[in-house]
This record gives sequence, C-alpha cells and structure tokens, in this order.
Amino acid sequence: MYTVVTFSYLLLPLALFLAKGQWKSVVPILLAAYGIFCFTYLYIDAERVPKAYQAVYAFSFTSIEYLVFAGLFFAALKTKSFRQIILGLSAAFLCFQVFSYLNNNGREFRLDTISIGIETILVFVYTFLFFYENMKSNTPINLYNSFAFWIAVGILTYLGVSFFLYILANDMNNEEIDLYWPVTFVAETIKNLVFCVAILKYGSKPNDSKKNLSHSQGNVPHLI
Repeated sequence: MYTVVTFSYLLLPLALFLAKGQWKSVVPILLAAYGIFCFTYLYIDAERVPKAYQAVYAFSFTSIEYLVFAGLFFAALKTKSFRQIILGLSAAFLCFQVFSYLNNNGREFRLDTISIGIETILVFVYTFLFFYENMKSNTPINLYNSFAFWIAVGILTYLGVSFFLYILANDMNNEEIDLYWPVTFVAETIKNLVFCVAILKYGSKPNDSKKNLSHSQGNVPHLI
C-alpha cells in the first residue's frame, strides 16, 4: 500500500500534462510540484533516513505541505481579510516549526505530531473560510465545477481521516502502526485522485475556476 500511495503522487503532474493550456497557471503547477515533492520524499522513506536527519526530514515535509495547502487557499480566497489571516497564521506556524526543529534536532521520533496537529487545525480554518466566503457569494456558480471545491474536498478527506492517527503516531507500537496506518494511505490516495480532478476542472472550466468561487458576497451558490 505504501508503494501505491507513493506513486499515486505522480498522477498530479500527469493530470497537469493532460490539462492542456495550464502550463502557465499557478494552481495546477503548484499541485503538480506538490506531487513530485511528495513522491520524492516518500520514495526516500523515513525509515532509511539517518537519525541525525530525521528532524530535517519530518519538519521540512510538514512545512512544505502546509505552505502548499495554505497557498492553494490563498489563491482561492478573494476576501482581503481572509488572505491576511492566512499570511499571519502562516508566519506564526513557520516560526513554530523553526523552534520545534531546533528543539527536536538529533532526537529519534516517528512523526512531528504537534506540528501536524497544528497544520491540520489551520487548514481546517482555511477550509471553513473558503466555504463561508462562497456561501456569501452572489455569483451563481456550480461548486462542483470549481477546482477550488475539489481541492478543499481532497484536503478535508486527507487530514480528516488521518488526523488522530498522526497525532497518536509516536505513542503507537509497531503492531498498531501496521494495523491502522494503511488507513492514512487510503486517505492520501483519495486526496491525490481528487486533486487530479481539481487540475482537470481548472483546465476544462477556465472561466469559473480562474475567477474563483468567491468573487463577491451575497447569496448561497448553486450546488446542483
């Protein structure tokens, strides 16, 4: 299952290749780069990383993944105050990451559970802001045709399913890891498939997606 989820990340650059005309669009390129980055990290495999570099491996992965997710929501949101919230919380999170890295450097651990927990909570906040902004929009857009909607669904699936397992990872024994960890692989794979839909939606619906769902404030958007 680990191999499946590792190579599933390559579906993102493949989707970018299939989404004709999107090579100069920031969102599809960011998702494709995220796929290549995660594939590389998972292919290396944390268990093969020397103890001296485990902190670098863990904290850099969480930081970059967070920045990708925050960047996607920053691009999706149009409300200035919401964007400022993302910038402020992101700066605080990165400062926390530096502090945590310095505090844990050289120690052996399975996952940076606290960092992942904070990342998850922040991304959930951004997801709420995204849906709240679109509920107030007076632009009649079908959410299912928006790339940003599929990005939000993918992130919610991934972090929502994996949250408690990631938080408890350092307290679980090997038998529990072997039993429950495949759940996170399934969530990751689903997320990657949904992200592929987002890339293809971006390419097939240029007007809706590039304008974004949240162009203005007003009525609830059409869901069907």
